[in-house]
Amino acid sequence: LLARWREHVPGEETPELTTALEVARRARAQYALVGSVVGIDSDVRIVVDIYDVNTDERLGQAKVEGFPDNVLPLVDRLAVDVLQVVLQAGEKDLPKINLANLTSRSPEALQAYLEGEVHIRHFDLPAAREAYKRAVEVDSTFALAHYQLSKAYWWPKDQNLTLSHQHIRRAVELADRLPARAALLVRAFHDYLLHETPDVAESLRQAVQTYPDEAEAWYLLGEILFHNVGALATAEEIDQAFERAVELDPRNEQYLWHYTELACKLVGDSALTAQRLEMLERVDPDDLHVRAGWLALDLAFGDSEAQTAAMTRLRSEGDWQFVREVRVFLNHPRHAALQPVTRLLYELSDDDWRNFFAFVLFGNSAYWYGRLREALPHLDDPAITAGWRARAAYRAFVVGLPIPEETLEQALGRALIDSVAPRFAVFHAGAFAADRGRWSDHADAIAELERRAERALGEADSLTAAQNGGAVRALEGYGLWQRGQPTAALPMLEGPDALNWPWLVVPLWLGRLYQELGRLRDAERVYRSYVALDETLSIDPLSQRQLGKIYEQLEEIDKALESYEYFVEYWQDADPELQPMVEEARQAIIRLKALRRK
Repeated sequence: LLARWREHVPGEETPELTTALEVARRARAQYALVGSVVGIDSDVRIVVDIYDVNTDERLGQAKVEGFPDNVLPLVDRLAVDVLQVVLQAGEKDLPKINLANLTSRSPEALQAYLEGEVHIRHFDLPAAREAYKRAVEVDSTFALAHYQLSKAYWWPKDQNLTLSHQHIRRAVELADRLPARAALLVRAFHDYLLHETPDVAESLRQAVQTYPDEAEAWYLLGEILFHNVGALATAEEIDQAFERAVELDPRNEQYLWHYTELACKLVGDSALTAQRLEMLERVDPDDLHVRAGWLALDLAFGDSEAQTAAMTRLRSEGDWQFVREVRVFLNHPRHAALQPVTRLLYELSDDDWRNFFAFVLFGNSAYWYGRLREALPHLDDPAITAGWRARAAYRAFVVGLPIPEETLEQALGRALIDSVAPRFAVFHAGAFAADRGRWSDHADAIAELERRAERALGEADSLTAAQNGGAVRALEGYGLWQRGQPTAALPMLEGPDALNWPWLVVPLWLGRLYQELGRLRDAERVYRSYVALDETLSIDPLSQRQLGKIYEQLEEIDKALESYEYFVEYWQDADPELQPMVEEARQAIIRLKALRRK
């Protein structure tokens, strides 16, 4: 650079801008910093304009100020600011990065981190991982790079939970170096991922009140509410969290993913879904979610011809990941295409996923539409494992669906309480034992889960230990309730560890218990938050039936009508033996409408 400078700038002259940029070009630079270092009293101020050497375009300005004897750290800070400007040149609305959060002093690590930020915003997870990995390889103490790398490994695309856990643990070790709001986000994600603090959703709810302009906090809150039934979040709260994140950072693709699909799967609104898809399409027209969303719109809201054409396109696609993305949008009982798409996924899946989709096919037929006869063969499907069979059968049993006794015993009997059975099977078999008054079997299930929790701790698997510990607490509480001690059972069932996400039946217990104790507002909160199945977040018709009863007791007629009508709409073609439930709801609607007229 100095050699090129001497060639073009005589003596001590200050060159014209064009000359300075020519020097940079001759030095084979991509960017040029043109500015000054000025002493002001006891401080030094460095101000530079950043230019693209190829176009002579001014990209922005960076400046720092500090003590003269601290000039090297000042230059590092300037490097961070310059890197941000350079990246923003190709990413016009990349939000300004809080430099206080970037604790690394290595410009190379910072550049890699900022590259990762660009990739993560476009949801290019492989590229983001590579960039963040370079950042932590250069600077192993870079807390935010570990945090973002953990998130990048957490997402389902090529998910690696081992590495995700490893990097979030390292980020927490370094969190004391971060400002308060950044440290809060790192610790919240750590606690959610490893279930070290089961009430992490509540801490994030408080965080967004403290930092209402922090888009990442709103996004993280939405993610945790979305994936964690134990947070007892309503559909409205989940949607609002993502909406606020998108308002603050409308071109961040990862923020837009769930926000887009929620309009279809929770609200069931075609116009709103299209509006949000257009937002995502403007950010990345090639995004898989965009293609899946538009196809899902045809399946959900198109006429019969459009639906047939869309299903033909989906089958010809043959891409498991794409079909799964389409199904994500359809998870509302009003979307008749959901079951055919789920069956297609079942056909395309490997054994692990086929097991899951057999469970989902059972649940959608049984819980959403009351078609138990159609659902029951899925419990005999060779693809479904003992753990998923137990979950499906017990959920149907606990909400009063007439599962044959032989099926219940096969899915939930004593034989499942052993050291090799899946933990879901042990848990639900223990619950069924309490329902049947088989207290020895109930105690054995608790003891087995306690052994598994201890073994997991010995293997440093805190997540599995916490989940098994929560299962123990839930089973103990349920046992107390079934023995006639509801007041003693309540704190054991409403604790966040018992409401841990794998045990989806616990909120149902809690809702019923609140009703029994006359705590109708608490029961309302549970049923308004309850979702049907893992990975299929949706408003559950059976929970709406319970809400109808609660609102009727509370004399909130309009809400009761809305809930009963929702249930009747989706259960109107239920099996003959389940029609009394539908007729009961119809009579409630007639009664309430007459009461409203009065």
